[in-house]
Amino acid sequence: MAIVFISFRSLMHRKLPTLLLILSIACSVLFIVGIQKLKTGAKQGFSRSISGTDLIVGSRSGDMQLLMTTVFRVGTPMANMSWNSFEGIQALPQVQWAVPVSSGDGYKGYPVLATLPTYFKHIKVGRKQSLTFQIGRAFGGGYELVLGQNVARALGLKLSDTLQISHGRFDQSSRVHDNHSFEVVGILNTTHSPIDNTVFISLEASSAVHSPHQHSAHGMPKSITGAFIGLTSKPAIFSVQQRIANWPNESLMAILPGVTLSKLWRSLSPLDAAFMVVGIGVGFMAGIGLLLGLFMSLRERSRELTIYRVLGAHPLQCASMLVIESVITTVLGIGTGLAVLQLVKLPLIQLIENRFGVVVPFDLLMVDALLFASIV
Repeated sequence: MAIVFISFRSLMHRKLPTLLLILSIACSVLFIVGIQKLKTGAKQGFSRSISGTDLIVGSRSGDMQLLMTTVFRVGTPMANMSWNSFEGIQALPQVQWAVPVSSGDGYKGYPVLATLPTYFKHIKVGRKQSLTFQIGRAFGGGYELVLGQNVARALGLKLSDTLQISHGRFDQSSRVHDNHSFEVVGILNTTHSPIDNTVFISLEASSAVHSPHQHSAHGMPKSITGAFIGLTSKPAIFSVQQRIANWPNESLMAILPGVTLSKLWRSLSPLDAAFMVVGIGVGFMAGIGLLLGLFMSLRERSRELTIYRVLGAHPLQCASMLVIESVITTVLGIGTGLAVLQLVKLPLIQLIENRFGVVVPFDLLMVDALLFASIV
């Protein structure tokens, strides 16, 4: 214990070099662990986004664009698919269920998705986990809406509250549909997917809000963003996909969500690798800084160590003191880095959710973070 006390007092006498070393280690931990957590969390968020859906159908554009507009509610489609085509696809014998979706509206920065009540029955997330309500129910007829968990929590909304949606999501000057007010009738449980950041309304209500002349005879819109499709059997996927690609009178495409999610993740791998290289470089420089500080400390403290030897200290005790100082500095650096990461993780996660529509699980106590700290 005496050696530990002496080591601590020695560090206190060299406050500035010690502080700089702690900051360099903290930066390396912040950068490397932060990137690793974001990468792992983003991958989990992507994989949890949709499950149990065999095909996503939309106007022919790009597979990633269709995935982003229908699943992540990011961006705008190049073109919509007609309601008549949706009904035709729904009537195919291989189709077990079909859920249409239409995007384009928003509420205070959150996307509004127009769909049918069957969305909450057929759409699943994670490992085929069904959507459940924390409170309330699915919307029915009229101007009713359902909130994702993050929307309700962030905006402080509850059952029976009324709100007015606007055209567009991000532009503060977007036109508000103030001629119709929607009532909150349900709030979903957390899913760790883009569903948590979504406001759901019915297709009929969406058509009525925009224009009484922009819907079909059944009250449905003349066009929609896309549709989620569930088939009677997996072997039918490619035959149905081919049939949709050759759909008469309209240029359509059908994508496999899992395949496109994997492709999307692979497209981000170069950026991930670049950040990891930078992070490792920062960690390497922090290690060099720590060693440099120790060597400089040895040169400056030669007289101090000589006095310890004269007073009877064993060489192992002197070496132990230096090791203890290094451990104290490193532990403080790791702790500072993890503490700062804990403070900035919520704004980071919110930025990713708003920009990319991906909910990122972020747990600092995961095994890899503790393993990295142990290696340092």
